[in-house]
Amino acid sequence: MSVSIKMLINLFMLLMAAICVQTSVIPERQWQREEGKEASPAVLTEIITPLQIAGNHIYYGSLVMDLPEGVNVVCQDKKAGEQHVGIVADLEGLGDRPLAPRIWLTHYRMACEGEWAMANALLTLLPDTTLRFVYRNSDEKINLFRYTNGEKNGYILNREDDIYIVEELSDESCYGFGRLIDDKVICWNDGTEIGSRYNYTWITFFDRLCVGEETFLTVRYTQEDGKRWLALVREADLDRRCSGDEAIAYQRIGIPQIERASDEQITYRDYNFDGFLDIKVSPDVLYLWDPDEKKYKKA
Repeated sequence: MSVSIKMLINLFMLLMAAICVQTSVIPERQWQREEGKEASPAVLTEIITPLQIAGNHIYYGSLVMDLPEGVNVVCQDKKAGEQHVGIVADLEGLGDRPLAPRIWLTHYRMACEGEWAMANALLTLLPDTTLRFVYRNSDEKINLFRYTNGEKNGYILNREDDIYIVEELSDESCYGFGRLIDDKVICWNDGTEIGSRYNYTWITFFDRLCVGEETFLTVRYTQEDGKRWLALVREADLDRRCSGDEAIAYQRIGIPQIERASDEQITYRDYNFDGFLDIKVSPDVLYLWDPDEKKYKKA
């Protein structure tokens, strides 16, 4: 077979794979919490998305992975407790380890706008999790979050209303999916990069906090003047948030400046045993919830 014919066959395979990805994505269901309540105010809809393979090109919705030669993707059966996972796959041949690194992929679509509303919906989906915002491309509406969930690292890849959640074992991040991000072999289907999983210039964390009848999205960020803040935003106010607008913050609490993300230790716990979560921003600074004024006050 001539070289030109081989090239035409390869191009045809890539074209068919891309078409399959675009035409076989079927809405499955709105994600619901375990207690049966829908994520609010943003609605995440889980999308059944096939994993398409054409040579060393892997397509998952709008994501494209250009795997190194000799690496094969082998899909595995989902186990109990993985009912909200779309695809479970092993990357055989990736990394010099006895076991192939495993990844868990899920595709969602979001009916809202704004990073804060999206973060709140994701934290409803991922309870007891802290999201770290590590990359933004405002022009392309691309965002990248990271989190840790037990023995897994999680990556949330977002572009416009598409959200992809990819998890890997933390021990495999140096040669698994995290390494693929570092090597920039993962991109969006138009070639735009998904971003970096590391960010040392600005540090932003999102948490979800339920205090009495109130539910807050908490945002830890650094202002332009270098001051660091923890902003509490009521869940009901999230749909009014515009980019760069801090006016809807229900309360802002000053927190110590940090140089590294690992330096910050914010804890939410009922320190005075009154049934409400309090906030410890440093070893010697504690804010207690005042149920009458519905605000945090320095102890």
